[in-house]
Amino acid sequence: MIKRPKRPRRPTIFERLPEELRQCLVPYCDSTTIFNLCITSKATYNACIGLLYFHIDLSCHNATDLRRHNFHSVLDVTLDHLHASQTDAERRLLLRQSKFSDLVLENPQLVSHTRSFKWTCLSTDQWYVPGSPEHVPSYARLNYGSDQLWTTFSCFTAVNEIDLAFLTGKPDTSIPPPSLFPTATSLSLTGMPTSATLSSIFSSITPSKLKHLRLNNLHSIPTTPTTHHVGFALGHLSSLTNRCTSLQSFHYHSTAEYFPGSAPHHQHHPTLWQQIMQKETLRFTELAAFIESVKFTLRDFFFEHGPDIDYVGSSVSAQQRQNNPLPMDQLFDAHLRPVISTGPWPQLRRFRLLGIGYRDPMFVTTSWLEEGSQNDVHVYRDDVKMLLDAMPGVCEIAVSDKAGRPFYNHVVSGKFLVLGM
Repeated sequence: MIKRPKRPRRPTIFERLPEELRQCLVPYCDSTTIFNLCITSKATYNACIGLLYFHIDLSCHNATDLRRHNFHSVLDVTLDHLHASQTDAERRLLLRQSKFSDLVLENPQLVSHTRSFKWTCLSTDQWYVPGSPEHVPSYARLNYGSDQLWTTFSCFTAVNEIDLAFLTGKPDTSIPPPSLFPTATSLSLTGMPTSATLSSIFSSITPSKLKHLRLNNLHSIPTTPTTHHVGFALGHLSSLTNRCTSLQSFHYHSTAEYFPGSAPHHQHHPTLWQQIMQKETLRFTELAAFIESVKFTLRDFFFEHGPDIDYVGSSVSAQQRQNNPLPMDQLFDAHLRPVISTGPWPQLRRFRLLGIGYRDPMFVTTSWLEEGSQNDVHVYRDDVKMLLDAMPGVCEIAVSDKAGRPFYNHVVSGKFLVLGM
């Protein structure tokens, strides 16, 4: 019996299309369709693989739903909070991150197509007992600054948009590489990375190419463990000052000190409070210099700060809080107000300023503008008018004494850490 030669497979309609048309059609497909096309043939694989890995999102910190605090059941926090209670969804995300990391290490060329990368470094302390390695899967420590994490991140050599959240609250287990994401033009950082990690990222980007910068309550863990206040990441904005010649948007969100000794921990440590205020002064000075240097190119500016909700446990009376100047507002008035309220802002189209003159972190009563004195209202309106005069081209402006969300301070393992949403 003579076997007939097997006929070659006839190319599909998609495969017969010119390469240019295939590249135009693929972006209209969802991720499942793109994956199915990739496994159809070499031709469709070559046409689609770039889009399959174009946008990598293995994050959860941008979700808006609230979760219970892991230790304080009366508090609700969002998923970019260090102690947000975690569910099976976060456990599945960690497993996906581990599998993706293994894939990238085996085939690093896959992420050469990636232009957008989002990743949440989740803590696993809620799931696994520290000190019991026999019960902890190998991938559980992936996000704790491991060699595998840094090697995976280093494979992203052409990414433009970076959105990272560091929520483990622990130092790195290995030294980060000296250069991370050198091609980034959009950078969003959340949580508490180590100083070494921040230095690696900020020293790698090209400031003149940076277009979007968002710092979401960004703090840093010092290289050497300390029991002192862990405050905002200092020094990194200074490295960008007068160098970001193309920056179009800048968003800055932070915890602010409400009144002297506003957290119960401060009342028993006056020296610590002095150190905190010294660092706060440095932070606002650095921030003001950076804003001044980018006013001529910014199209979108967003500043927001809010007090620590722990102030409600302090012995300071409500009357004292109402009558005394707020440290957070004094710092804003001394450093940021002169920069913000003077022009020119030639490119600015959207301006948001939230949390200035805050009186109610618990969101229980109405705005201080409705309850404050007539003089308060006049001062506030004069400030808004000054802003409008400095920004004649702004299409959207929002100024409010209330932050859009609560902020929090925490004591973790006996160390005072400022973290927030």
